[in-house]
Amino acid sequence: MENALNGFYFTVSIPEGGQTDASFQEIQGLKVEIETEKIESDDDSELSYQLPKGGKYSNLVLKRGMIVRYSPFAKWCMDCIQSDFVKKIKTQNMTVKLLDPNEPSNSMAEWVFYNAYPVKWDLSAFNAAEAEILTETIEIAYTYFDYHPKGN
Repeated sequence: MENALNGFYFTVSIPEGGQTDASFQEIQGLKVEIETEKIESDDDSELSYQLPKGGKYSNLVLKRGMIVRYSPFAKWCMDCIQSDFVKKIKTQNMTVKLLDPNEPSNSMAEWVFYNAYPVKWDLSAFNAAEAEILTETIEIAYTYFDYHPKGN
């Protein structure tokens, strides 16, 4: 497959802070499907129709090793999740860029997630019997996404 993309080199960014956060090791949940509604025929036949209702988008799940450094992305997540609705949740248009492993300054594809905001933050278990890296998991809800292929 000559034009197949590798999914191991990517960045995540939000406009606030103007920085790209490239420290995620995994992104899951990039999925959209059209919901349908089943409509039965008015006559006595067994005929039915499935009509489209609209798009349904899955939440994104981002995973990385827990880091101890300032990140505008991490601050935005904590501000939203810990606000307990005392402050208004600030949505962001979040961008995920799939980078060319041979030329990291080149983006192979981009996804822009509109009105994104974090809905869940999770940290893996502390375990004195195992020397494993702590994993931070952040779940992001959004309204919809656009896909922008790059190159040829």
